[in-house]
Amino acid sequence: MTFRHRLRPFLRSEQGAVAVITAVILTVLLGFAAIAVDVASFHYDSRRLQGAADLAAIAAASNTANATLAARSTFTDNGRWTLNSLVVETGNYDPDPAKAQALRFVANQQPINAARVVARAPSPVYFGRVFTNAANVEIAAAAIATRPSQAAFSIGSRLLSLEGGIINALLGQMLGGNVNLRVMDYRGLADANIDLLKFLDQLAIDADIHAGSYRDVLDANVKAGQILNAMAKTARADSKLDVARTLEDLARSIDSTTSINLSRMLDLGKAATAQVSTSTQYGLAAAVNALQLVNALALVANGNHQVDVNLGATIPGLTNTQLSLVIGEPPQHSSWITVGEKGAFVRTAQTRLKLSVEIGGTGLLAGTAIRLPIFIDVAYAEGRLTNVTCGVTPASNQVTVATQPGILNAWIGDVSNFTAVNDTPTVRTAVIVNALNLARITASAHVNVGNNSAQNLVFNATDIAEQRFKSAVTQNYTETLVSSLVGELDLGVDILGLPDLLGILTRQLKDLVRALVAPVTPALDKIVYTALTTLGIKLGEADVTVHGVRCNNAVVVQ
Repeated sequence: MTFRHRLRPFLRSEQGAVAVITAVILTVLLGFAAIAVDVASFHYDSRRLQGAADLAAIAAASNTANATLAARSTFTDNGRWTLNSLVVETGNYDPDPAKAQALRFVANQQPINAARVVARAPSPVYFGRVFTNAANVEIAAAAIATRPSQAAFSIGSRLLSLEGGIINALLGQMLGGNVNLRVMDYRGLADANIDLLKFLDQLAIDADIHAGSYRDVLDANVKAGQILNAMAKTARADSKLDVARTLEDLARSIDSTTSINLSRMLDLGKAATAQVSTSTQYGLAAAVNALQLVNALALVANGNHQVDVNLGATIPGLTNTQLSLVIGEPPQHSSWITVGEKGAFVRTAQTRLKLSVEIGGTGLLAGTAIRLPIFIDVAYAEGRLTNVTCGVTPASNQVTVATQPGILNAWIGDVSNFTAVNDTPTVRTAVIVNALNLARITASAHVNVGNNSAQNLVFNATDIAEQRFKSAVTQNYTETLVSSLVGELDLGVDILGLPDLLGILTRQLKDLVRALVAPVTPALDKIVYTALTTLGIKLGEADVTVHGVRCNNAVVVQ
């Protein structure tokens, strides 16, 4: 029998077929099981890595100055990861829902308020090594976290020296009405604070804005009287009854139909998107000085930006006093009170002041008035938020504002382009005495105050809580501008019809003019000081107040 015949029975036999099939199926099943175990392991490690990446992003956003170190330490402390790579970027995150999610984070963009972490790490391969030589595969995780910090701050002065008559005249013209508050009323306003967001909540009720954001309140058509009454109700709710009565009196005394664009007064930044009546939940307790808020209201209420006040002969030593102010728009439409992140700024308005006074003559100038024209040009002052440091506790919060006072130029002379605040002023020598048959006297003087460098004003938690204002100063200039001008006075005398070979008459007239002008300069300084500080301007200085800080915990947003 051949070998082929012997093999035929074996080939025909079906015994053991099940065992073979079973072995094949078990091999396949074990392979699938191995793959399932490895896939489950990869998924578990990916979730662990994502959790660590989320924590790392929070740590990096909480410490953007040392973001990479903070993120790496987090990976070490949470799973002791050995990373293949770690990329940490800081930048700005804008939660604007109108933006696509992928576009909300921009690396390296100011203000820095967020961090993005991308981590890659190995995940071990177990049963899968039967099919591949790889000991592990690379997994990745990415996270973005933000810790927005905001500060509410303003530029401008509280009135430290209050002259009720001058302020009444200025506010009356700017608000439209007959303001007749007492000095003690102004002092009460200067010593009181109004919660900014609570005031907007009240204004929303008075303006019938039942639903919406604070932006809707700022954009609403509100009247000056409504604003003052909303301030009064806010003060009354906080038991500041005298302040409430003063604000109510002021509201009754003005033209309440004047429409106000509140966005020129207040810039809430991202806080404007918060819903009305969420002031307590928002976490920004921004208290704004009541008098400063009234002054800002007066500035934006004055549509033509020019104020003319006739003080007449009310000032001792002067027979007539005319005060004129031209208020320019703040550059880039900055408000006086701003809520913002790093980079936000506030600016005062460019301002021009013209003071024309007449002084009664005596002696050789008996019966002749001395006309003294004073012109002051003030560039805007600026405060820019350069840092908001959120500490572990609110007591360690800190805010830094780089502040530059406005450059001030003052002249004795006649200005020909007074209302053109954006043009270089043209000032010429003024004729201050024109005594027929005796002399024609001219005068000129110029004083400059200011420099181009900013000063960092640092506010700690106590400064913020107590509403302390700090000043950036260019020179030791306070209330003596007119006196300084008179000290620089250059007089010219043209004798008419009389010989003055030795210059005796010329010297006598010059000495007489100086003797008549000197006693009234303190009163003129007070007028200038009060008028400018009512507009939030001080001579050679810029005052900044931080009204509140909002420090959120860092949260993962992507």
